[in-house]
Amino acid sequence: MKTSISIIIPAWNEEKLIPKISNSLRKLILPFKLSEIIFVAGGEDKTFKLCKIQKFPNFSNIIVLKQNKSDFKSGALIKGINASKGEYITLIDADTLVSSNLMIKIAKSLKKFDVVNCNYFPLINKGFWYDYYIINKLIWSKNPANLPSLFGASTITLKRRVLENIGIDNLFTNKSTAGVDYYMGMVLKKNQINIGFIKDARVFTPRPACLIDFIRDYSRWFTAFFQIHQNGRKIIFLTIISSILSITFPFILFLINFNKINKIKTGIKKKIRFFFILFVSEYILSILRINAIIRKFRREPKFLGHFKGIRYH
Repeated sequence: MKTSISIIIPAWNEEKLIPKISNSLRKLILPFKLSEIIFVAGGEDKTFKLCKIQKFPNFSNIIVLKQNKSDFKSGALIKGINASKGEYITLIDADTLVSSNLMIKIAKSLKKFDVVNCNYFPLINKGFWYDYYIINKLIWSKNPANLPSLFGASTITLKRRVLENIGIDNLFTNKSTAGVDYYMGMVLKKNQINIGFIKDARVFTPRPACLIDFIRDYSRWFTAFFQIHQNGRKIIFLTIISSILSITFPFILFLINFNKINKIKTGIKKKIRFFFILFVSEYILSILRINAIIRKFRREPKFLGHFKGIRYH
């Protein structure tokens, strides 16, 4: 292909995961005239040093930039994009593994879309929480042009002209590791960018596999959500009202989730299981939203910094 691609990976305190993602990237098939990989690495461990010694015979160019503590994820991505040369730019989280045919699928999809999001699978054992993420994928992937197309987006690819038209600094939320993908989705939608969801391009990423991790992960995300919408009184008000109603009158939540599950094509037994999982998880999420908004009114935390995240189980 005549096109070129830059893969950017922000990595902070990821020394245990760098060998895993590097091994995954070495298996990528890259049908481009130029393909470069850019690590923006840092932390208190050996992440930066490990990135420096990785070899990628399938890539034309390898760059390792230093990520400072004050960069956070947004700053790291901006730094990587500014150093990139590719016509396509792929953002991959450092804890994510990719399939070997990923770039072939992405290149094909970019002929139709300006931004594409890949089909992710949780790197956890099958069970309650695994099904939760699968359910949400089934629901959101039916409407990829909407904001949730970046739901759980551990891999996003954009055409450079999209970045140039919008402005790199305008595409990322300021000084936060949480809500970065969501904020990108907001900006892309505002600028009427067509987003594609690639069902057969698979990436694999860790997700919370127990209730404690789930609460910790989403508490942080909802805090970021309200920070991003700190001036959006309408969305904050609607979120508060819907959450209070869901907790106070579970039957409303019952009807909403029944409608969601009913649209999924699957057997009756699986629909019942999916409904139970979605109902329970959404009830918990309603409580977490209320807690996050209370923290917002208390004005803490002021901002979200680095996060250890969810690790492989």
